[in-house]
Amino acid sequence: MNFTRYHKDMTLRKKESYEVESPAFTFDILAAFYYIRNKELKVGKSVYLTTHDERKVYDLEIKVYKEEVVDCKAGKFRCFKLEPLLKGEGIFKQKGRLEVWLTNDNYKLPVQMKSKVIVGSITSELERVEGIDGPIPSQLDK
Repeated sequence: MNFTRYHKDMTLRKKESYEVESPAFTFDILAAFYYIRNKELKVGKSVYLTTHDERKVYDLEIKVYKEEVVDCKAGKFRCFKLEPLLKGEGIFKQKGRLEVWLTNDNYKLPVQMKSKVIVGSITSELERVEGIDGPIPSQLDK
């Protein structure tokens, strides 16, 4: 099956189909993010998993650095500070750090993400929480 994608100059091109051989429980980077939210996180302990991007499979270490309080538009939360570290020649290799803050409760809500890019940095933060009945255990300003 072929898909139509755009080049940077907005001209059309065809993307060819391919298959990638990968071990069981290999995640794309977005699925890896959701998977980590179901793991027990402890400061100083890394979580390891296998991920893929296009035709390559990578080992991914996610470091759990520390607990921090993050104040964002949605409130103030106790969080784990994480950083995914690709081993090998991954697409994210030393192109900048990605730091992620997840609440340190059973929800592990993504509260903040920071990444350095060529022209500076990008920060995203949680603006509101919807669909959770009752208090969020890690929220400090209820």
